Amino acid sequence: MNVSDEEINSSLSNESTYAESSATHIKQDHGLNLSVKKKDELIIDNRLKIMIINLYKSKILKKTPNKTFDDIMLCVSKESGIGLRLIKKVVNEYRESKKTGYVKPPPDRKNNYEQIDDSNKIAIRKKIHAYWLRREIPTIQKVLWAIKKDSDLSNITRSLFYEVLKELNFKYSKCKQDRALIEREDLVLWRQKYISDIRRYRSEGRKIYYLDEMLIRANSCFRDPYVAGFYTRPENETDKEKCLIAFHIGSAEGFVDGGFMCFELKKNATNCHDEINSDLFYDWFCGILPRLDDNCIIVMDNVTYHSLKKDPIPTLDWRKENIIKWLVSKNCVADQSMIKYRLMEMVNQIKPLYDKNLIDEEALKTNKVVLRLPPLHDELNPIQLALLMVKNHVKTHNTTWKLSDVQKLIKEGIQLLTPDTWSNFVSYAIEEENKLYDVDFAVDEVLDSAIDQFQTTEDISSEFSD
Repeated sequence: MNVSDEEINSSLSNESTYAESSATHIKQDHGLNLSVKKKDELIIDNRLKIMIINLYKSKILKKTPNKTFDDIMLCVSKESGIGLRLIKKVVNEYRESKKTGYVKPPPDRKNNYEQIDDSNKIAIRKKIHAYWLRREIPTIQKVLWAIKKDSDLSNITRSLFYEVLKELNFKYSKCKQDRALIEREDLVLWRQKYISDIRRYRSEGRKIYYLDEMLIRANSCFRDPYVAGFYTRPENETDKEKCLIAFHIGSAEGFVDGGFMCFELKKNATNCHDEINSDLFYDWFCGILPRLDDNCIIVMDNVTYHSLKKDPIPTLDWRKENIIKWLVSKNCVADQSMIKYRLMEMVNQIKPLYDKNLIDEEALKTNKVVLRLPPLHDELNPIQLALLMVKNHVKTHNTTWKLSDVQKLIKEGIQLLTPDTWSNFVSYAIEEENKLYDVDFAVDEVLDSAIDQFQTTEDISSEFSD
């Protein structure tokens, strides 16, 4: 039995209803994101906390006689596959918060924008959306207040919040006497088109695949590897600095056989997107196309190496003579007598005919369609949760910090993901699609209501102007 929204709201930083209800649908056997910040200091993904508490509550409600607290903790640990120490940490914090209403504050962290990962940015967007779904106007102050109440986000300052808003493509809109936070038109249109397209493809019965990449460090683990000699110190200390990047693709039926590729980074990196070049991804993508069903859909994000152009389109950064050559090659009349702005106007007029992604064109050759996610919408990609489970398997069982052993653990983690688990992840993504689709209509409704009220106020006030 799941924890109610009200219980989660009071015990886990009073997270907004929208964010909570999204997370509670993660099934009980799904590992989610944990990360190591310092020695023995664990930062636990809020979705994982909810999953652990749901399991704990279900055991309590069974009222099994002669079962101690430690017995229950051991049972939850076995069912979830999560270490006993982590289970006790989360449950004890939950029990304490239920007694006192106190939520343990997060450890002090640097106000560094790089420390705000994509999951936190998405959580902030959900808080803003939650206001719209409640038919309330989200303002800077309201959202900051909600963030400060969330122990996973409370380290975010006002200045960092502004940076997140900029990356999430939010802007201000005058609404009544408030400045409402709304998303940029192009992003909203992209999201609505994506959701409409994927719904149509599902209704047509076309198989949908999801692909992504992940970065795993050789020293990824959930504990200090030298504690009590339990772990083996790597023979080569530089091994712990090394990283692997893994590609994979899957559907509701599971990962695609033969779709896995893994390689070592040549230097340290904080983000796998910084290290992958377009040629590497292109070669892998072309290799997996024959393994996919005919007439299928391939969902991916829009990072640079996914979007190599078949024919590069001129920009103002191009030399004038090169813009002219490009236009002439497209049977346009252009010469040095034209200024750059005039040339670029001509480019933009014919750009839709030639602005093709190489990856998309290769897929079309084999009767497959690429569907691109809007930026920073990882919650719509089920493989994100699947890869988190693989990462957690590596972190739980990594005892050597050796790159070869980490690669074996990645493959083991992939094998552990069943079609049922994948199907649940896809269901979760569909629920997120529905919420994101609804929020855009909620924004329209609230803004229209504000316009009507403003016009009514104007009409009434005009009667007293004489």
